[in-house]
Amino acid sequence: MLTYAKRRFIAKSATYLMGHQNRSGKFIYRVRTDGKAVRKDYNVLRHAGAIYALNQSRSFTEPQIQNSIDRALSYLWRWYLIPVEAQKLRFAIASSRPGKKNSDIVKLGGISLAQIALATQQRNRSVFEDDVAHGLARFTRSMVGADGSVTSKLNVRTEEVSDFASLYYPGEAALSLLLYAMEYKDEDSIQCSLSILQHLCNTRKDLPSVPPDHWALLATAEVLSLNSTGRIDVEDTALAALHFHAAQVVDKILRDADLADDSAGSLTDNGQTCSSATRLEGLCAIFPHMKKNGYPNLDQIQDCIERGIGYLMSAQVESGPLAGGMPWVSPHHTTYATNQTAPEIRIDSVQHAISAVLGSLSLDYNK
Repeated sequence: MLTYAKRRFIAKSATYLMGHQNRSGKFIYRVRTDGKAVRKDYNVLRHAGAIYALNQSRSFTEPQIQNSIDRALSYLWRWYLIPVEAQKLRFAIASSRPGKKNSDIVKLGGISLAQIALATQQRNRSVFEDDVAHGLARFTRSMVGADGSVTSKLNVRTEEVSDFASLYYPGEAALSLLLYAMEYKDEDSIQCSLSILQHLCNTRKDLPSVPPDHWALLATAEVLSLNSTGRIDVEDTALAALHFHAAQVVDKILRDADLADDSAGSLTDNGQTCSSATRLEGLCAIFPHMKKNGYPNLDQIQDCIERGIGYLMSAQVESGPLAGGMPWVSPHHTTYATNQTAPEIRIDSVQHAISAVLGSLSLDYNK
């Protein structure tokens, strides 16, 4: 019964994304359950993330989902894909549309998520899409230093590098390069991905607390899976570092969940569904590898996953024009009544909830 409920949850949320998309392929970024006005901004990273979630949920909903995915990809390429250093055949994803503020700014996260959205397609790619994948991978590698550190943000016109450093872009980049490398058998991208993750391991190993970096967990899980099947070869010392870093991140998520102590099931004290969902994505992806490696707190991880998935499933809008939507904070959380943004449904909350429940469903199937 729970498996059916999860499948139904995924289908409803995927249908929400499909139903909140313009003919152009652009998603309706935010709405409110109380009908109040919302800001009209748009975030291309979350657009690409929504495509990723639709790719993942393709088998759970009606066939026209592929049309929705294709329109979203077309919108992404039409408005945000820009050539950089054309002689080197590189592509990037602009932070905003041409003529808008920040149209010369590119973020590593946007490039990486576009690559992930492309890599997780469940259909054959066009020649154009192959070219885009190659160009995005080249540009991603150009933003990674010899030590695995990354440039998070830069101006492609002036080549000015921003001081901004995202906690989560490195993991996104590592995963995107791995997915690309497996598709196109590119050893340079494999090594670049591993260097990013190794840099995270090195810079975080002595920290008393690390970020709840679900993208690093997703990338690490992918590395461990590929290594275990012999598709890539990772040295034992690097594997040990990856396991240690994964345990650090998992411990952080478990501690935050303990501190939240929320009867509704939120994994964070603020009740944000998106924050719980991202943590769940990471936990579900890394759990089989933690189990295989003898991690001592497996019961706590399972309890945390069960609690968090219950929180997301109870928060989903059940009926009406917003059915399948995911409010910023669950109506069952104690902060809902006092949080002005609590009734807001954003595509990233929906997207991450889909990915989280899909992750838990995968664990159910592989028990």
